[in-house]
Amino acid sequence: MPNDLANIDQFHKCVAVVLNLMYENSPNPIGVDTFYIEGEGVPANKRALVNFDNEMKAWEKPGNSSESNPIKSEIAVCKNAIFFLRDEVYIQSKEPKHGQGQRTFSECKLTSKGLAALGRVGVKEKINWGSLIHSAIKDGKYKTLQDMAVKVLSGGLN
Repeated sequence: MPNDLANIDQFHKCVAVVLNLMYENSPNPIGVDTFYIEGEGVPANKRALVNFDNEMKAWEKPGNSSESNPIKSEIAVCKNAIFFLRDEVYIQSKEPKHGQGQRTFSECKLTSKGLAALGRVGVKEKINWGSLIHSAIKDGKYKTLQDMAVKVLSGGLN
């Protein structure tokens, strides 16, 4: 597993990407596969997150096994970020059949709390967080996603 700070950074990036997916598709529910959160076949330079293809390539490096593969732990952080968003009621989905071993989530969509957090406008900054997250992903500004996710989740938007 990456160190705690790397986990937190990865968590924030995953939260931003997942919320963006829900925001782009709102109010329609979508399926999310934790192996390919941003879609299968999306080139690495167009993604904010790693995916299962990265994990498979990492196995080719000497010393990496399925247990010690660094990409595997990043994917696990993203899966747990989705569980966090469900538990904190930012998103909803069908109840996972496999508990924490769940890889895919069906019928995912923003809740009113999630939509309010993303659509909230900062009084001083006049910022729409959903639009900012969407723009950062579209423009490849992946580092800023972490900071935005922190602000959305903390409610520090005023």
